[in-house]
Amino acid sequence: MKKNDYQQEKDKIVQDFLPDIVFDGWCWRALEKNAAAGGTGTDLLYGLFPRKMDDVLDHYADMIDRAMMDQLAATNIAPLRIRDRIKTALMVRFAIIEQDRDAELLAGRYWSVPSRAGHAAQIIWRTADRIWLWAGDESHDYNFYTKRGLLSGVVTASWLAWADGLAADPEQNTRDDLESFIDRRIENVMKLGRFVGRIKTFAVRRK
Repeated sequence: MKKNDYQQEKDKIVQDFLPDIVFDGWCWRALEKNAAAGGTGTDLLYGLFPRKMDDVLDHYADMIDRAMMDQLAATNIAPLRIRDRIKTALMVRFAIIEQDRDAELLAGRYWSVPSRAGHAAQIIWRTADRIWLWAGDESHDYNFYTKRGLLSGVVTASWLAWADGLAADPEQNTRDDLESFIDRRIENVMKLGRFVGRIKTFAVRRK
């Protein structure tokens, strides 16, 4: 089986399982049952997701990222400021996860377990990296890590605001509330990023 075939098989398994998550949660035993009904044997399931639900939810987040990138592909970013590119990407991503809100909220609960914090941070970093690359970032020095670290914080804070209900009720214009929240977080980190940059520049000059 080719790499792309593996990805498509994993996509199908996770996508088919999404309707059941509201009843069963992100549960390996329930996934096994659902996958078997779809013709996927236990051996292949273990081969695709050797770390069980950690790998399943990692792939679920990757699916969301890829859907985000697909939707962003047609966006003309040339006239957009960097902050607006970042906000555009985040708003697209939240529109995607809103379609499976219960599954996403339960995924957040899964990753909130302290022992899974490291893996969760890697997933958020991957999302931040993809957004920065799409936004045109070409940095290779310390800025590469600073930008992704700061954006990881924006992704996390915005997700928590979304999960708390900012985007839960379209009738109350809460999408605008979420967008305003993201604007404020981006402004905060841009100020912090400029401050960190000045400190590092000063440190270099002092050497």
